[in-house]
Amino acid sequence: MSVKIELLDYKYGGGGNLADATTYTSSPSGMFAVIDNDTVETFATGSGIGYFNNFCPIVEGVTYKVSFKISSYGYTGTNPSDMGFSTSGGVPISLRGAGNGTYEDTFTAIASGSLDLYTRDDNSGYITQISVTEVAAIDWESSVVGELDVSSHEDFPLSLTFSVADIKKIESKSGTYSKTFKIPATANNNRVLKNVFIVNSNTQNLIIGKKKCRIMFNNLYSLDGLIKINEVAGFGESPSYYSCVFFGDNLAWSGLLDGKKVNQIDWGSDGEGLEFNKSSIEDTWTDIDCTTSVSPVVYPLVSYGKINEDGTDGYIQLLDTAYNATGGSSGKTGYYGYWNNGTDYGTPPPSLDWRPAVWVKPTIDKIFRAVGYEVVSSFM
Repeated sequence: MSVKIELLDYKYGGGGNLADATTYTSSPSGMFAVIDNDTVETFATGSGIGYFNNFCPIVEGVTYKVSFKISSYGYTGTNPSDMGFSTSGGVPISLRGAGNGTYEDTFTAIASGSLDLYTRDDNSGYITQISVTEVAAIDWESSVVGELDVSSHEDFPLSLTFSVADIKKIESKSGTYSKTFKIPATANNNRVLKNVFIVNSNTQNLIIGKKKCRIMFNNLYSLDGLIKINEVAGFGESPSYYSCVFFGDNLAWSGLLDGKKVNQIDWGSDGEGLEFNKSSIEDTWTDIDCTTSVSPVVYPLVSYGKINEDGTDGYIQLLDTAYNATGGSSGKTGYYGYWNNGTDYGTPPPSLDWRPAVWVKPTIDKIFRAVGYEVVSSFM
């Protein structure tokens, strides 16, 4: 009987950033200016709608992840207007913004062509940190993929016991098990495992975590599960074997979440540029759900105890900057507070009367995407 252990820890998003602003021009001219390959400046020109043409090629049927940040946003018209990416080729409207913040979404191209940046004539600001990547492209440098050498099938201590489950008892189909075994530190295994025993080796994927794997028996039957390298050991100056643990069950995905905490979520660009001030708090009051919000947090009107400590009981404290309160007059700092009728009630010391609330579904999505899964739910 032949035994093979296949590591299948693919990391996606490879291929690098496809965005490159340095080789294309504005149409009409004067509405965009290139800062570097992922930063473009926009200008209010009175020239109608402008495009930054052929910014990035896209291919029909390929799914892309697009993100960018708007900073120093301004407009000369009556109302704010959006800028970002043109909604052609399947690009969603969520990849436009009408204010400072970070915007991110994925889409599948419905036709081959190119992505074009978009703005209106009364917009100004910077579109920065532009990133366009293929979702399904494998990042080989960060992946741990290959076939591990097994000394001999006689030495492989994983016994197989098959039983017929009672179809009336769904819980009988679930269960977990683990098995510890050794594999030799061959040149092939050292390469696949990213030379984990070399202290100064540089890798983007730590092999000491649980990795997806498949154990093949005579190329006919396989066990899917997770493998973890516990120890690199042996005699002499170089290691002679790896001590491994195989985790198998029909709920293997849950093992990837084992021990994870919410505060360990990598929010990426969603956690950048968040502002705690009057305008950013008020902006979230019109959000209906996480699909209509560009912010990962909202500030609900909820009492957490005594508020507006230096004001009148029963009134919320929401102080505006002196600059905004006086119509943008320069040379003013500090805060102003107002009653509901607009009367100034002085400058009480700011107190943190506001607590951010995090959207539930984006939080769950981040958790499962971190281990390679996607949640599809009409309920949520």
